[in-house]
Amino acid sequence: MKQLIRYPRYQPRQSGLLCVSVSSSTQQVHRKQTGIDKTVTPCDNANMCESLSVGQVLDTKLAELEAAVDFLKKQNAELTSKQQITDAQLTTLNKDVENLKREVGQKVGFSASLGDDGLVRIGPTCEEQTVVFKNVFFNNGNAYNACTGIFTAPCKGAFQFIFKTIGLCDYNSGAYLAKNGERQVSTWRPKGSGRDTATQAVILPLDAGDTVNLVTWASNDQLFDNQYRYSTFSGFLLFSL
Repeated sequence: MKQLIRYPRYQPRQSGLLCVSVSSSTQQVHRKQTGIDKTVTPCDNANMCESLSVGQVLDTKLAELEAAVDFLKKQNAELTSKQQITDAQLTTLNKDVENLKREVGQKVGFSASLGDDGLVRIGPTCEEQTVVFKNVFFNNGNAYNACTGIFTAPCKGAFQFIFKTIGLCDYNSGAYLAKNGERQVSTWRPKGSGRDTATQAVILPLDAGDTVNLVTWASNDQLFDNQYRYSTFSGFLLFSL
């Protein structure tokens, strides 16, 4: 009877060998090497691919948003530029309107007499002096000052002035019209019988702030007036310049 020989069962070496076990529930691959377990999940690669895909989508969205922001910035710059142009045009239009108002709507004029109810005499005097016409008939724009006798131009324009002087028979009479203190035109009558009158008119170009007034002669002259208001001073704006 033959004797059975039993060989030792082959045992795989633990070092450097790969043992694979498959679990139907997790489908994981276990690798054991030198007593250290490392788990590799089959779906890891899919998750990685999915993460890369999501990142690419986000990068695309970010690029689109950045482009949209750049576009909006450009539009905002254009609108700002247009707004600045509109503001400049509006400022120019307002200036034109104001100039037009000054040209069309500016109404300046005055008229006054030397006397009112009582007798008024100015001179004779050895010094020139401003003649103050205190009895004001009309003063639209308030450019004439009845306290100083001085007219001040409120705007640049062409102004017409008319004045009349009268003296008694014992004195010469007359005055001159001054613009900013400089003589322009004048009246003069020698003494004689009765009451002698003289009238003068002139158109002057004035800038805003220029002054006009009547001044007596520094000699044996005298101006006279009473309730009949012979001596008068008037002026008004013809048109703007």
